[in-house]
Amino acid sequence: MTKENHSLDSTLTTLPQKDTSAFCPILLNAIKSFIHDYTDELDCVVSVEIDNDGNNCYVFMSTNMFYISTLFNGYQIVDDKMVVYYFNISNDNLSFYELLAQQNTKDMNNLLYESDCANSLVDKNKLNTDFPKSFPDENSDFATGWYYEPRGRKYKVLSSDSLELVFEGYY
Repeated sequence: MTKENHSLDSTLTTLPQKDTSAFCPILLNAIKSFIHDYTDELDCVVSVEIDNDGNNCYVFMSTNMFYISTLFNGYQIVDDKMVVYYFNISNDNLSFYELLAQQNTKDMNNLLYESDCANSLVDKNKLNTDFPKSFPDENSDFATGWYYEPRGRKYKVLSSDSLELVFEGYY
């Protein structure tokens, strides 16, 4: 990844592929880079979300001091940080036919695109789904009473091998 071209390409990575990672190699590399550049002792959680605008797929990453238990779907530990993957329950946990009954055809195509994009980057079956006791949630003493401005990155997904950085800063 270089500041000049603001892109992250799998040809630049030297990470070995690990069967135990829920994240594809290019996303895992982006997460590790984000952790290295943006987290400190207060940032114990990194959130990862995947969404689209109908034409393009995006990965959002942000720092946080806790995870949100009501949105919690799964996590994995990466470089001693909890990486929480929040995915839209209505898109990912309903069957195709349940979605079809709820959506019109245009919206269905967008939902399927989002799901395909997310599935190419994250293997949800490899995420830990139990609530971790070693990391705070939004109800913990650690999380209450803090003013916190999360830092983040937004990547445009070019393919399952390539991400382009399109935003970096405070959310």
